[in-house]
Amino acid sequence: MKNMGLKDKIKKGLGALGLIGMLGSPVYNSGCTELAILGAGKMIADSNREAAEIKAAAANQNRTYQPNNLENNPGVRKISNTPWGEVYIVSCNYHEDFNRNGKLDWDEFVGIKDRFAANERETIYISSTGRPFNGIHYKLLNQNGEIVEASSLNATTMAMSSQYNVPITWLKENYPSGLPSGMVDKLGTGNYKIVWDSENTLIATFDFSINN
Repeated sequence: MKNMGLKDKIKKGLGALGLIGMLGSPVYNSGCTELAILGAGKMIADSNREAAEIKAAAANQNRTYQPNNLENNPGVRKISNTPWGEVYIVSCNYHEDFNRNGKLDWDEFVGIKDRFAANERETIYISSTGRPFNGIHYKLLNQNGEIVEASSLNATTMAMSSQYNVPITWLKENYPSGLPSGMVDKLGTGNYKIVWDSENTLIATFDFSINN
């Protein structure tokens, strides 16, 4: 049997789409998916025709980020041999299940990258493809090492994600009474580092930047 390459392993790690629960940043968690396919669920077209058109546009925008190019894409990171199996991080603008097949295809990640423009939407996902995280803790640090945001999910979960600079309409739909105290929805320019840990063990870190 042939060994699976990175392309096949990442595709296997994607698993089925799940939209469950909400926490912070806005931060979400899913207890059933292998890769965090979380949030951004409000950006749905009104018809299959519109969905097909949007998917085609997303595929065109995202064409340089298809599986054959993932090894060289700074917006995708795989960490092997962790206590949770392989861990994946995907940094992008947003995702959407455009074709309604209950799964996330690679052309449904829009704008995979680790460098963003000012006020551009950022979405960062982390997911285990092995055993779930027994609680997960999240810190966002600025370039001075100061904590911009910190949150914890005290539940068993396969994934967590964070979104920043999201549209006002999205915030109003998901948080009609306003964001809870301590949450951050806007990030300014600069360099940022995300740190995740679980069970008193570092899971991973990820750096991204926002530029003028």
